[in-house]
Amino acid sequence: MKYLAAALLMFAGTAQAELTAQSDVGFETVNRVTASVSPQRAWTALVDEVGQWWHPDHTFFGDAAALSIEPRPLGCFCEAHRSGGVRHLQVVYAEPGRMLRLTGGLGPLQEHALQGSMTFLLETGDPDGDQQTTITLTYRVGGYLPSGLGAWAPAVDGVLALQLGRLQRHLDGQPLDREASP
Repeated sequence: MKYLAAALLMFAGTAQAELTAQSDVGFETVNRVTASVSPQRAWTALVDEVGQWWHPDHTFFGDAAALSIEPRPLGCFCEAHRSGGVRHLQVVYAEPGRMLRLTGGLGPLQEHALQGSMTFLLETGDPDGDQQTTITLTYRVGGYLPSGLGAWAPAVDGVLALQLGRLQRHLDGQPLDREASP
């Protein structure tokens, strides 16, 4: 519950965020950013540089550099630690430069009877395909939580907006300080 309390503080990130559906048994959140890079560069940052842009406050062991994503079916979005580690999500679809889909309960959702599907969609609005990429992060979560799952939706949306905003700043070469995290 300490994660939920901290997350409810909310962060006004740079990502365009929308909580598109919310109920006691599930929710959907959609976050979107645009970066001045090609889809292939966005893909490389997403999967190979996750430890550089993910906020360390949203790791189990406080070290974002310990994060990795294996962009292949059954690949792991994992966090290594000397005393063990964490499988945050599992890759179920990987199309380099276009889409990454993972399943599982992220962060504190992991310990509950919940399941989620997280999709990163990379699209270019540039006819040449190399100057601008819109990254849309959609996360759908469903399952049973005694207190109702809908109450968690704003907190999860805030955390994902934070992460996607940091990815955008990383891609645009802007500094990533230890700003307040939800």
